[in-house]
Amino acid sequence: MNKKILFLINGEGLGNSTRCHAIIEKLLKNNIKIGLVVAKNSYWYFSKKKLPVEIFEVDQLSYHISKDGYLSTYKTILKTFSSINLFNENLIKIKEIVETFKPEIIISDSNYVFNFLKKFKIPTLALNNSCITIDEYKKHSKKPYSIKNHYYFIEKLDYFYHKTFPDLTISCGITHREDVNHKNFKNVSPIYRENLKIKKDEKKKTCMIMLSGASNLKSFIDLSFINDEIIFLNKPDNFKVSKNIKFLSKLHDNLEYLNKADYFIMNSGYSAITEAIHMKKPMITMPINNHSEQWLNAKKVEDKNYGLLANLSNLEEKYHEFSVNFMDYRASLNNKKDEINGSEEIADLLIKF
Repeated sequence: MNKKILFLINGEGLGNSTRCHAIIEKLLKNNIKIGLVVAKNSYWYFSKKKLPVEIFEVDQLSYHISKDGYLSTYKTILKTFSSINLFNENLIKIKEIVETFKPEIIISDSNYVFNFLKKFKIPTLALNNSCITIDEYKKHSKKPYSIKNHYYFIEKLDYFYHKTFPDLTISCGITHREDVNHKNFKNVSPIYRENLKIKKDEKKKTCMIMLSGASNLKSFIDLSFINDEIIFLNKPDNFKVSKNIKFLSKLHDNLEYLNKADYFIMNSGYSAITEAIHMKKPMITMPINNHSEQWLNAKKVEDKNYGLLANLSNLEEKYHEFSVNFMDYRASLNNKKDEINGSEEIADLLIKF
């Protein structure tokens, strides 16, 4: 089979890249030819993977995150308008890539060019979870006021966009395959990469902290209240060093360390959560401030009893609560019904589309 599929991948962190990587692994096993249109972090991630794919680089479009880790909805919107020239330059590059690579399907993850792509008369699909965010927001009567602007001006617009422009939008479950019905959205199971392992219990636990990427936390607090071994991916500024902490630079492949960990302290992006759940590892989730999707993801984890939702000001208190209830979280994860890897469902869908 010589079918060609072009991925358009954008994103501040690496979550978009890792979930697309999981799908690409399945497609390559079926002899599908893959092209990747990537920017900045996604380019960095895939450029060292040695996958048999063609890689094309474009410029990064991003959120506005302040130095103290707060997402500004208004500044993000202004930044989007101010980046219109960059966006148009990317369209010129993408046009050349499509004409050169000649894909039979285009699938996008956070790259908003569907209206432009219509003229090529190539099926265009998207990976997007905004329908889950919409449903979760409606469920909760008590939610922080701080996420309201992001929800109405970013997530709702994202939802209407993906309901309208792609030929089909694929929504990947977070804690499980969602049973929801939205026009132009197809639900699949959570996605995770291959070679993630469930770890056997050990007396000495390892905590992995992943607060890198878009969170940009510049004034992280003292973690001396954690006695376990700590693996910290990317050291923040002004951080108090401790003997039990091992700092790692940005990694192309973090699977070894994910497998070594017993639990996580992390932001609440899609890929981090789904992979932790697959490995049956409890988590303390710390959403980017003002980010509605991340807060709702974190709340979903807490409601499932897979861990706790925390922030910088209450992390020590939440950590002690987490430690007391650790085995309960582990039991909830162990009792979770296993599902097919969503990447297999998506790869099958793309092959047959």
